[in-house]
Formats: sequence, C-alpha cells, structure tokens
Amino acid sequence: MEAGVFDVDLWRCQTALAEARASPGDESARSALARAAAEYGGDLLEGSFCEWGEPIRESLRRQVLDSPARLSELQTREGKLDQALAVLEQAIKVDPYAEELYRRGMRILAQLGRGDAARRLLRQLEARLSELDAEPEEETVQLAKDIGL
Repeated sequence: MEAGVFDVDLWRCQTALAEARASPGDESARSALARAAAEYGGDLLEGSFCEWGEPIRESLRRQVLDSPARLSELQTREGKLDQALAVLEQAIKVDPYAEELYRRGMRILAQLGRGDAARRLLRQLEARLSELDAEPEEETVQLAKDIGL
C-alpha cells in the first residue's frame, strides 16, 4: 500500500512518533507528540486474537504511552502544568496501570498545591493495582511521603 494513496491512522501516528524522535527542539517535539497521541485510536487490531499481532500491538502501545510522559515533561518545563496534567490524565485512561504516569501526575498536582487531588490520584492507582493483587512500587510510596500524602 502506498502512503500517498491511503490515509491510515497507524501511519500518521508512526510518522508523528518518528518526527518527535528526530525533533531538534522542544516545540517541534511537543507538536509531534501531541499529534501522535491524537492519532492513537486504541490498540492495534483490537479484538483480534492473532498471536503475530501482539508484539506489534504492544510495541506501538508502549511508544504511544511514552509520548504523553515526554510531552508532559516538556510542558512542565515550560510551566504549563495544567496542560501537562491533562496529557497524563488521557494517558492513564489508555493504560490505567502505568505507575510512572500516576507519579508524574502526583508531582504536578503537588506543584500546583492540589494535595487532595494528588491523594485521589494515589488512591486511584492503588485501586487499579489491587485489581492485579499488587501494591504501589517503593518509588511511589516514597513520593507520596515526600509530597505529604
């Protein structure tokens, strides 16, 4: 298939991810990462039970989930904390078990002086992890102590 003939969300997402990796500056990286996140419509071949598709699906999913973390980092450096938080909230919807996303969100909420919201986010993580019969990582426990939760 030719990219000029067909318009495929996967290809747009992959192009944006590649642009973000090759980006010379924060602004162009931020733009490409935002496009990648917007193009990601859900898991590749969702509902399909093709074993061959699982590694591809997981690789793309991981790349897309790394994008919001990087985007929120760029926005945080620029002082755009509310935007960084919104990006993380969207990413958590995609992967509700990605503990690093919760930690980033808790840090931002603490910076914003929103301790109650940070505590709620921690409780949300704990509830998700309990579904897996798991506990928060030590890094998360320490962060909660450090920010007074």
